[in-house]
Amino acid sequence: MSGAHRGKQISNAEFRRLWEDMTISKAEIGRRLGIGIAAVSQRAAARGLPPRPDVRPWQRVHSEAEILELFGIGLSANQIARRMGCTIATVRHTLRKNSIGMRPIRTPAPVRPRDAEEAILAHRMAQTAALERAAVAEHWRAA
Repeated sequence: MSGAHRGKQISNAEFRRLWEDMTISKAEIGRRLGIGIAAVSQRAAARGLPPRPDVRPWQRVHSEAEILELFGIGLSANQIARRMGCTIATVRHTLRKNSIGMRPIRTPAPVRPRDAEEAILAHRMAQTAALERAAVAEHWRAA
């Protein structure tokens, strides 16, 4: 089997185009060529291509602070995941990472889905009002 190649054979230029396209992962390149991730890296090294950067722009980035805020307001993990366009696993991971326990499974979320937007706006308005009150109080103390 020496010298035999597995997967789809493509030109150096086409491989370079795929390798330099940071919108797709090495796993996706492998799927397109019918090979594994390690084989993709080996083919790139054999062609003299530089390693890909550690930054992965194809990954979605979720605001940890927003997940925590929404959970604190009372949204369920499922509601947060749908609202932010991520998986429930991402929400659970963020909560665990911040030492916040999940609500029991059969316990309904304090906020019903149809009231979620209103609860979020009310929470943010209360935060803004508190900041404004503090700024006004500071202004009058300084005067």
